Amino acid sequence: KYPFAELLAGAAELIAESNGIERVAHVRDKIAWLVMYAESILALTEAACLKAVRDPLSELYYPDPVVGNAAKFFFADNYHRAVKSVQDIAGGIIATVPSEHDWNNPETQPLLQKYLAGSPKFSPADRFKLIHLVKDLVASDLGGFWEVTSLHAEGSLAAELLATYAHADMKRYRQAAL
Repeated sequence: KYPFAELLAGAAELIAESNGIERVAHVRDKIAWLVMYAESILALTEAACLKAVRDPLSELYYPDPVVGNAAKFFFADNYHRAVKSVQDIAGGIIATVPSEHDWNNPETQPLLQKYLAGSPKFSPADRFKLIHLVKDLVASDLGGFWEVTSLHAEGSLAAELLATYAHADMKRYRQAAL
């Protein structure tokens, strides 16, 4: 899941720059949160591998189920917030952006180049592609599919909580409290 979270953070940074709002405090806060989201997923995933468990029968190693389920839960439980942040930074244009057919039409392209001009760091053509990338990620049929599968593909949040509790070393936690 880390590569997808990384993609959301990168897309948010680029769309903020193309919209000329990369220095706005709440935008920077959202991008910083997206970076923390991505890096927390990576850290939990790596920790699950570093704390691998050895199966005594097969002698195979597998990621620590407590930390692995924590990683899955953290990703799924925060995915909608990540999408919301990217949508907020991008603005309504991700829902109203003209199609590639309109862009390639010689009659409409000059108008699109005029009205899709944003930050001078991006050409209107590059901004058009970036808007479509963000739309595909967070405002399309596929984006909606990802919202559901991000919540349920590895099991529901409740299933991840059950698995975490079932594998947790509760003696260690109890001892810490004692």
